[in-house]
Formats: sequence, C-alpha cells, structure tokens
Amino acid sequence: MRDVREFWQEALVNLKKAQARVKERYNVGSRQVHFRVEDFVMLRLHPLSSKSQQRSLANPDTGVIVRKAHVSQLKKHLPPG
Repeated sequence: MRDVREFWQEALVNLKKAQARVKERYNVGSRQVHFRVEDFVMLRLHPLSSKSQQRSLANPDTGVIVRKAHVSQLKKHLPPG
C-alpha cells in the first residue's frame, strides 16, 4: 500500500505539470507589453460596467493616482505626426 506522502508528492508533480501546460497555452496568445514611467497610454474602458468606475490611473502632471488599471487594459499612445 502506498504512503500518504507518496500520494501528495504525485499530486504536487501533476499540479506543476498542469500549471506549466496552462501557462504555455496562455503565453501563446499573449503579447509582452513594456511601459516606462511617463509613457502616454490609452485605457480601454467598458462604460456600461460598474467595474470601470473602480480602476485608477496616475495623472502625469501631478503623479496623483486617479484610476487603477490592469496592464491588459492599456495600450501605448503614439501622438499623431
């Protein structure tokens, strides 16, 4: 009969394998985004959602946090010209 520790070890190994598979599938469709301080960004909003009111961004002039946003909702803003 197998010891309980052996079952736990096997479960942990299987969990790590499953996490690696999920990470690999996620990374196939995602893109690396790099922002620097003082970069201008556009925020994707969903105005009908109540969640859009709970995010904040920092004002570039004062540094005061205005709204929070996840990096997946940001897009680099390139000025025209």
